[in-house]
Amino acid sequence: MDHRKFDVVCAGIATWDTLFTGVDRDLMSIDGILSKGYYASSGGDAVNAAVSMSRLGLNTAVCASLGEDTCADLVIGELQKAGVDCSYLHQSPDVHTASPVILVDPEGERHIIRVPDNGNHFFTQEMVSDELLENARHLHVACANVLKR
Repeated sequence: MDHRKFDVVCAGIATWDTLFTGVDRDLMSIDGILSKGYYASSGGDAVNAAVSMSRLGLNTAVCASLGEDTCADLVIGELQKAGVDCSYLHQSPDVHTASPVILVDPEGERHIIRVPDNGNHFFTQEMVSDELLENARHLHVACANVLKR
C-alpha cells in the first residue's frame, strides 16, 4: 500500500489575476474606458493545475513563491477552498505576489501587464524539498520555461 500523503504536487507559477474584457485598443490614447467584463481569481499554471486536480479528487499540494500581501492571501484562500494543501508555499515579505492585469480586446487578444521581480522570480528547485517529494506520487512542474531559478 502506498502511504504517500499526496497524489500530486504542483510546483511553479502562482498569481492573482485581474482580467478586463472588451477593452478597446485605443485605451492608451484616451482618458478612460469601460470594459465589458471584470474577473479576478487565483491563477498561474501551478495553482490552476492544483485546483483542477484537487477538484478531480486527488490529494494535492502546491509549491510556489508568494509575497506576504493581500494578493497572496487571496490565492491561498482559493487554494484552501479547493482543498489544496498550502503547507509548501513559500512566502517572503521581500517580494510581491505576481498579480498581472490582463486586458482582452474585442477580438479576444490578450495584453498582459506584469511587474518584474515578483514571487515567481524567486522560486527555486530547493523549495521543492526532499520531504515533499517523498510524500508525493507525482510532481507536476508548471511553467518551467519561465521560472528564472
